[in-house]
Amino acid sequence: MIECLASLAIGNPLIGRALGSKNPGDSPILNGLAIAVDLAALGGTDSFADEIESLGEALRALPRAEGVERILMPGERGDSIRREREARGIPIPKGTWTRLVAAATSVGINPPQRESA
Repeated sequence: MIECLASLAIGNPLIGRALGSKNPGDSPILNGLAIAVDLAALGGTDSFADEIESLGEALRALPRAEGVERILMPGERGDSIRREREARGIPIPKGTWTRLVAAATSVGINPPQRESA
């Protein structure tokens, strides 16, 4: 449905083209879609929140594939990464750091020392 709204409706199909592409490296132009829904217009927002929580609990209780520690809900992985990076900083690959230092030095900026990972 999202492909239909965000791609087909504006004349820029993505999934069909990607699936039929002879060159898997082809990158289509990306589309976006924002949808705003007034949940209060559809009924009580309290019962909706309760149903969301029940759905999450039911999904987390599903059997997991081998090697899967826990089932994550949308946003949980990103929230975990954000908390980790707020606490420990954002990891920067050594090559990227080297290029940043070279760029800073070339314009007279003393870069900070890189903390070891």
